[in-house]
Amino acid sequence: MKTALELYPQEKNDLWNTDIYEGDYQPIVDAFGNIILQESDNGYQGSTWVLYQDNDKIGFLRFGWGSCSGCDALQACRSIEKIQELMDELWQSIMWFETKAEAYKFFVEHDWEGDWDSRLEESQRFVREAIELLSSPEVQK
Repeated sequence: MKTALELYPQEKNDLWNTDIYEGDYQPIVDAFGNIILQESDNGYQGSTWVLYQDNDKIGFLRFGWGSCSGCDALQACRSIEKIQELMDELWQSIMWFETKAEAYKFFVEHDWEGDWDSRLEESQRFVREAIELLSSPEVQK
């Protein structure tokens, strides 16, 4: 996996005058592996849901983001070290399943109604599409 400095090389010397404060998580999300499904809601703050495939393993990442440095972790980073810490936290939060069948079982049995983002149309769509994808004979991009 790439480091924060590899993803945001322009940030090394000048974090105060960069585009990183736009809150662009996509380079981080992409660096974590083979994305087979991704959804984000379209607000000025919201959530992103990602499904990864690493050989037989399936990973599920869900995180929230905001519209300013007071409510968005990436926008609050003021050093490349802080960006790396955030990347490490996001990586550690990926829920990995050893098999597609384990991931499918999780997505079918999990109490999605009890989750903080359950009422979002994008969240519901992601769960439906994940179940459909994980029930297919092959998970491929």
